[in-house]
This record gives sequence, structure tokens and C-alpha cells, in this order.
Amino acid sequence: VFAGHVCWLWRFDDRPNEMPSPSTTYWYAPDLDKVLMRVDRETPNADGTRELRTTELTNVRVGASPKLFQRPEGFKTRP
Repeated sequence: VFAGHVCWLWRFDDRPNEMPSPSTTYWYAPDLDKVLMRVDRETPNADGTRELRTTELTNVRVGASPKLFQRPEGFKTRP
């Protein structure tokens, strides 16, 4: 469970035949049309420890206005 949603976890090793291998775990919420809620990236360090980096979406709700995902009026990109 993450952010109040039961999630499916899919874990992939970069090099499954090597241990330790860098790996990524994806957290999908089926009740939110399988939106990706969280990504955990684990990488082994030379000293045997592992580094974990996480990206999370929180406070996700069904029915958000599509305007939330559009560029703001007047937004300009650099050339």
C-alpha cells in the first residue's frame, strides 16, 4: 500500500544473472487506472551497500482537471 492505494509491484533487475544487480521497482495503483505511483531505483555500491532513489506521486485523485497537465498560458520555451 502506498499513499492509501493498494499497489502492484513489478521489480526488474538490470542484470538478473549478476548479484548484486541494479534494480528498479515500479508501484502501480489499479484503482487509479494503473497509474505509476512510485519508482524505487536501487544500485549497489563498491563497499557492498545499496543506494536507493525514490520518485513518488502523492495526493493522486481520479477526475483531476486536464488543465492541470497543460502548459500555463504565456509559457515559452528557450530556443
